[in-house]
Amino acid sequence: MRADKTLVAGAAAATPRTLDMSKFYAGQAKIEAQQAGNIMKLFSAEKEVNKELLKDIKKMTENIGIHKGGPKAAGFFHGHVKENAANTTEENLDQMKYKSTRLKEFKDEFEVFQVPFIDLISNPQNINTDATDPNALKRAKSYANDEAIGFYNDSTGMYFRYGGQMQGDAIFEVRPSDLKNYFGVVPIMSDVEKTEVFKILQKRESKTFNKNDVKSSLYNFISTDRDIRVANLLTTPDLMDNTGGSIADEMKKEQVFDELFPEMANNTAEQKKDFVAQLTQPGHPKYDSNASAEFAVNYYANVLEQENVTFNIPENQLPEIGDRTVVSYRQFTTKNNYVNIADGTPLALPQFNELLNNLKSGNRFEAPFAPLGIDRVFSFDKQNKTWSYSEKIGNKLKDPVTGLSLDQVKRLLNGGSETDADIKGSGHLLNMEEFVNLEMDPSLMKQTENKSDKIEVEEPNFVDKLLRSFGRLK
Repeated sequence: MRADKTLVAGAAAATPRTLDMSKFYAGQAKIEAQQAGNIMKLFSAEKEVNKELLKDIKKMTENIGIHKGGPKAAGFFHGHVKENAANTTEENLDQMKYKSTRLKEFKDEFEVFQVPFIDLISNPQNINTDATDPNALKRAKSYANDEAIGFYNDSTGMYFRYGGQMQGDAIFEVRPSDLKNYFGVVPIMSDVEKTEVFKILQKRESKTFNKNDVKSSLYNFISTDRDIRVANLLTTPDLMDNTGGSIADEMKKEQVFDELFPEMANNTAEQKKDFVAQLTQPGHPKYDSNASAEFAVNYYANVLEQENVTFNIPENQLPEIGDRTVVSYRQFTTKNNYVNIADGTPLALPQFNELLNNLKSGNRFEAPFAPLGIDRVFSFDKQNKTWSYSEKIGNKLKDPVTGLSLDQVKRLLNGGSETDADIKGSGHLLNMEEFVNLEMDPSLMKQTENKSDKIEVEEPNFVDKLLRSFGRLK
């Protein structure tokens, strides 16, 4: 079943917002209840459901061995074969031979896929419960319990029907492909797969980093067992610098979810939980393979692109901490034209130039670097020739701090103190000559009321005044 428009649109809308992940991958992956809110609580409840289902399945499969679908399924299948044999005549012999071949192929496929399926559900420790929808486990349980209710061969192909034995049980169709995909039950990522993923992730450390190459490598990785690998990319912990969490874990945090999907910020916790499940669980009824694959690939590619910024400059090219020399901003600029204004704070070159222009022109702007987690908005008073700033809390501004010089503003932007000139901050801006030497537009600093700006004219004598009064002088 394909996802609704909300899923596809939401996944697409989220892609550009994954560019700035510094807030999310800075050791925050360990989820606390107060951070996660109701979304995580709902997922925790789902996990408990999955655990109970796994216990039931484990009991069923302890003595199941490798079977061929169980006696019920086998009975329905062989009953159909016998019926075909009984209806075979000389006139339809060729047609029936073809049907027999297709039936054998169907049976052989089931037998091939049976082995890994039974192996997986017999070993619940190998199941990724975060990527597995409870309904997927229910379908797997129904199959393992041989709850077949019929075999069919129609215009849609050959398939079994399962379920419906108890009131309210869903009836579902089973084809070899369903068994191959474990009914949506997702096995944990293998060590071989992790090694392959880590090789792709390491590309962010390359000076020749290319985002499109990363995307191509990721698409190549998911070309095998597509849905399973996509689900594991989104739910496996420790794939991004040993954070202890996964992309799904981050999305389960209410604050993070609202930042990634602002158009869904007012949705209920259940709706948010369902949306995350749609993206991360192939067994979800609204799961869309293409949407989830695109989301996962773009998410990783965008994060890697941002992280690559910090790897592009060798350490020996950066001034040493302490008495660092003042050098050109170019020594802090990556090949992708990001300026590292502080450790872990890359600023796109156009934004850096805009910052310089704002300072020169006295424009109102928001500080791009907030080392204490305090956002500040700066503005210039053209009347008093001084700067001021207001701390920003949410969308509200506190009372301004006024009377600042340009040098004080520069220190603040660098994470330093406006009152103590020796506290210059931990950023790199005060090590960039273009920033340090910047001066404001002279026209903004001109003192128009100053006497020195006035042109002094010699006062006319008494005779001149008298003559002028009679209009004799022009």
